[in-house]
Amino acid sequence: MSSEPTIRSGAILGALEALRAAGMDADGLLGEVGLDAAAIASDPELAVPLRGFVALLELAAARMGAPRFGLRVGLAHRPAALGVLGYVLVHSPDLGAAVRNLQRFVGAHQQGAALTIEEAGDEVRIGYRLVDPTIQPRVQDAELTIGVGVALFRGLVGEGFHPRCVWLEHGAPADDAEHRELLGCPVRFSMPTNAVVVDAALLARPTRSPDPALLPILERHASRILEERARASSLAEQVRAAVAERLRDGLPSAEDIARPLGLSAATLRRRLEEEGTTFRAELDAARHGLALAYLDDPSLTISEVAFLLGYSDGTAFHRAFKRWTGETPRAHRQMAADSIGGDSITGGGT
Repeated sequence: MSSEPTIRSGAILGALEALRAAGMDADGLLGEVGLDAAAIASDPELAVPLRGFVALLELAAARMGAPRFGLRVGLAHRPAALGVLGYVLVHSPDLGAAVRNLQRFVGAHQQGAALTIEEAGDEVRIGYRLVDPTIQPRVQDAELTIGVGVALFRGLVGEGFHPRCVWLEHGAPADDAEHRELLGCPVRFSMPTNAVVVDAALLARPTRSPDPALLPILERHASRILEERARASSLAEQVRAAVAERLRDGLPSAEDIARPLGLSAATLRRRLEEEGTTFRAELDAARHGLALAYLDDPSLTISEVAFLLGYSDGTAFHRAFKRWTGETPRAHRQMAADSIGGDSITGGGT
């Protein structure tokens, strides 16, 4: 079974076109991140590692010297690039239905992402964030996806669509003028998720040319793809991803994780045992992965990392991290700083 989330290879094609138009060796870049250029060219429905896709975007932006590469590629996307998901959205009756279908069927296009719809007064925030915190850096993926969202919603309801603002989870550049020019709205950085924020009234706007007879056929097809993707990933992987997503709100129980998966806690434990693991082991694995990612962020003290991972104090985190890696959190952080020639990084806790 796959141990990594995947994305349709069709999602890569826009980036490859942009690279080739700029005279770059697109196939060579694919090879550098471990992706097969011939396989991707032959089948837009091929499931490729999401980690490789994210790495490709970062590498492309760096080689081209184009920090807004992902955003520009995203804004050029058309619904067909999303495969059956795109056609479901095109034939949804209004923007609100399209957004709900996007959340419902996003797994037919990509795994490993949390897509949220949050109503706040007279605005709606349509959010996107990669679940696995170890997939870093991911600035280009975030901006590409936001660009796709803006282009998609504009294409569905017409040029009159304008976001109220855009949220991005990464920090602000020295000058965000290019962001504002491309997106046509204010941009807020260092936010808890990436999101397109729209007036709530826009969700009632009808789409341009929906086909109510075709929509249920497309929905059934998307549902079958979702079922196939779910069978291709282990329950352990789903549990680990769900735990990583929930830890920010406190330490989740087996019941907390089982419920959204449609299982009882007892069934969850039994099925994990059938896969040769336990809920505690997957909780531990999720904490381990998050710990490595959080410790790479010098803005977080070690005490804050312990809190984010659900530990009651730094001592418990210290013991767990040493069990995982054989070193202390402080030693790991110092070693990472030394490896990039940085100064000593200090943080709270042990």
